[in-house]
Amino acid sequence: MAEEQTEGSLLVRAIKFSRDNKCFFLMIRTVIYSAFFRAGLFLFKPKRLKKHWGIEKEESARVEPEDEIEYVRKISRLVLCVCNNTKWESKCLVRALTARKLLCRKKLHSTMYMGIKQDKDGKMLAHAWLRWGQYIVTGILPDLKEYAIVTIFKN
Repeated sequence: MAEEQTEGSLLVRAIKFSRDNKCFFLMIRTVIYSAFFRAGLFLFKPKRLKKHWGIEKEESARVEPEDEIEYVRKISRLVLCVCNNTKWESKCLVRALTARKLLCRKKLHSTMYMGIKQDKDGKMLAHAWLRWGQYIVTGILPDLKEYAIVTIFKN
């Protein structure tokens, strides 16, 4: 019973969020894209999927029109909100791909970065993040500069 109340309250919060921000269909699209990218990463190796992620080893412009910044911030918040509340695991790569797809729909160019670093225990950590202009859309971390960029994809 408590589980039903939690799900109901999550659904109520999501609907309230989308009504307040007038982005219900954008939220639905975000859920669908995150599920699609998570399923793709679950079923196939990233090596096989990366041909669909954009132009490898190319970057988008670092200066973008300021009139789009509010839309990009909305996408950033929406991807964070949706991916934090899905039943499936939506880590950094799923979030970056989801935001990238949402930006592509509005013909906004971005760059997805994939990097690695070694933690203090010697374990390798991988991370993906998305940049539009100077703005990090998804994957911002305090130690982001410590990651060595392995590859980048421009859309």
